[in-house]
Amino acid sequence: MKSMVRIVALILPLLATAELLAAPKLPPRKDWVGQSVLIKHTSIRCYREEANRKLVPAGQLQSIEHKVTAEDQFSGVSYIKVNNSGNEVWVMKDSMVRLGDAPGHFTEMIAKEPEITNHYAFRGWAYSRLEKYDEALKDYSKALELSPTSVGWYNNRGLIYRRQKKYDKALADFNQALTLSPDYVLVIRNRASAYRDMKKFDLARKDLEEIIRLEPEDAGNNNEIAWFLCTTTEAKVRDGKLALKYALKACELTKYENGTYLDTLAAAYAEAGQFDEAVKMQIKAKTAKESPLDDADSQARLKLYEQKKPYHKDDSE
Repeated sequence: MKSMVRIVALILPLLATAELLAAPKLPPRKDWVGQSVLIKHTSIRCYREEANRKLVPAGQLQSIEHKVTAEDQFSGVSYIKVNNSGNEVWVMKDSMVRLGDAPGHFTEMIAKEPEITNHYAFRGWAYSRLEKYDEALKDYSKALELSPTSVGWYNNRGLIYRRQKKYDKALADFNQALTLSPDYVLVIRNRASAYRDMKKFDLARKDLEEIIRLEPEDAGNNNEIAWFLCTTTEAKVRDGKLALKYALKACELTKYENGTYLDTLAAAYAEAGQFDEAVKMQIKAKTAKESPLDDADSQARLKLYEQKKPYHKDDSE
């Protein structure tokens, strides 16, 4: 359930940006709010908003797809707000395309620039999200034909195979990606998710422990292994005490302001038998500053904790 949201990342190269100063506030627009959008090209600059509506550089987007949480104008230019690796940032609206419009947009780009790998890969991602898996796989195969050493494209094609439950092919792509780049944490996380789907829990845990070894101070990594250790249906690999350790670290790294991580902390408290704390954290997740969580699944978990029961469910269920 969670990992699907977390595994859609593509690490892009850093790009220096210049500071932007904002004009007086104009009425915010809302026509893209709540919609999924894709990047049109790599190196999309993003900004954070400071006092007096001042936009300052905040690196660049780290994923192909994002969900729009707000829309506004700065200096007469339309911006949308998205979550970028746990942080809310603003990006220029013209640099993004809505998911439903993405296949048409990239088809036009392919007609103009048929040798550009990203056009096929981004269209393939859009097709996969629209559940047009055959078209998606064709596009990623073309992208890999043009760029046979692209770790990101092997990873993304592996994700599509995983969605189709073609786990042997998914693992083949993840393993090929790791042959090219052995310490690529994102791919290791995705392979762990495939192993979890396949009920190969020991291998899943091994991969999750590896990403902690490689990036011990990453909040997402700590959250990922914590969620696995406290919610997996496989009793022999569950470990509430260890899950609590990692979940607390994820929340400490994000100042207890991320709803997704607070949700995991609640599950870890419940697995450790601390149900009062579990209820408290699940309620706190509803109004978190970043990524507040108040959907049907989180409400169901809250009811379990109020009944003094832990939550156990694997991603593939």
